[in-house]
Amino acid sequence: DVGERRWLQQFGDAARFDVTAFAGRANFEADVYWATDRVGRLAYEFEQTTGADIRLKIRQVDGFNNNVRDPEILTICRDPENLTVYFDTGHTYSRGHFYETRFRDARFSDWQWVSMAQDDTAFWQEKPLDGKRFAVENTGNAEDRSLFGMVARHWPNLEERGPQTGWLACDDGAMESADFIHINDVSDPPELTLIHVKGSGSNNINRGLSVSDYEVVVGQAVKNLRHIDRGLLREKLAANANGVLQNAVWHNGQRQGNRDALLAMLDALGSNMKTTVVVFQPRARRSVFDNIRAKMDENDLDRSDVRRMQQLDALLLGARSDCFSLGAEFCVIADDS
Repeated sequence: DVGERRWLQQFGDAARFDVTAFAGRANFEADVYWATDRVGRLAYEFEQTTGADIRLKIRQVDGFNNNVRDPEILTICRDPENLTVYFDTGHTYSRGHFYETRFRDARFSDWQWVSMAQDDTAFWQEKPLDGKRFAVENTGNAEDRSLFGMVARHWPNLEERGPQTGWLACDDGAMESADFIHINDVSDPPELTLIHVKGSGSNNINRGLSVSDYEVVVGQAVKNLRHIDRGLLREKLAANANGVLQNAVWHNGQRQGNRDALLAMLDALGSNMKTTVVVFQPRARRSVFDNIRAKMDENDLDRSDVRRMQQLDALLLGARSDCFSLGAEFCVIADDS
């Protein structure tokens, strides 16, 4: 029901997992956090059974007893169907099996680099929060240093931190079309962009590359590709016209009181539109990216960071292929540091 979706969405927005690995073993432990609150610690232990099957035991170490939702969170985190693990060896664990990907020499190249340090953007914070709640009313205000705030103030002019132009609407939440929808209705043809935003899983300025940070947001982008259709998008935006996001709409930098003008503009547009799907996830840093690419160019491939890059290339190339099949472009925005 609606109430269940709301708290699950809030948990999904702010959940993070601090992983402790054990050298030489696939086993690991993870501290589960909801925003800054530590929920508890879990141990993930693998055991080979008959044949090629792997049994995963997920054991509660401590916690999960401080909040009314904790037992439900424990159930989610202990369900192996919800778990995909990427290992530095190039192996992946999913649905009871380990897989080793054989990589082709294909690289994803549609990156856009935007500095997160320019205005002290909190690159690990997806949206403004009031405790565990998405503070939609604060999105884009002067104090909002989240990625949502950056998009609301500056899209599509992120790199130079120029003013927001065109139409921009936030559709975050359960059954969303995208975190943001941007429409440039003065270009010829008009341009529709679906923007999917996710904060870095690490707040370390010297963070390395991570595949799992991209997996969820890329999956969301592919799942919602149907909304590049103007009619379906208009229907989805109208359905939320009276909800908490009704005034999370901007036109040339000015926040609107509702979605009426946006919907009227959509009604007036024709079907000939340029469409783009954007993933905004600043976990990747350009300096780290360039260093790994240099190692790949030197054929220095037996490295954990190179294997991570190869896994990420495979993930992003698959998403780009899905977008291309529907006539949409695909790009990823990351941190120019």
